[in-house]
Amino acid sequence: MHEYEADILDAVAGLEAESFAEPWKLEDIEITLKYDYNHLIYIRAEDDTVAGYVIYSTVADESELLRIAVGKGYRKKGYGNLLVRSYCDEAKKTACRSFLEVRATNDAAIALYVKNDYKKIAVRKNYYSNPLCDAYIFAKQLP
Repeated sequence: MHEYEADILDAVAGLEAESFAEPWKLEDIEITLKYDYNHLIYIRAEDDTVAGYVIYSTVADESELLRIAVGKGYRKKGYGNLLVRSYCDEAKKTACRSFLEVRATNDAAIALYVKNDYKKIAVRKNYYSNPLCDAYIFAKQLP
């Protein structure tokens, strides 16, 4: 079980609320992180605020990026790229492949994943609600 300070988890829940149509609540985050195969990486800005985070899961030799968000005031400053790279660096210690899903309409996230060598491998039709939207499944070999 991973231990994270309450202020970190509160900040992650706040970023969830400002970033997603269907955010995870604090309780969801706490439950997820109780399992040894789930992990949290976060990054602080110069003002010590949690600027962004990634939650991921690694089981056997595969890893899945479950959640990623960067606070509105910190976007387009390289934090997202740093988070994806940090995630891949950690995941490749035990996994050889990474997966993720993203709303088909989330152009910024798609560009970030493509920049980091992810390839679209599948589409889940009408997967997301609020609003209804396809999900793209991306994968990447971890070196």
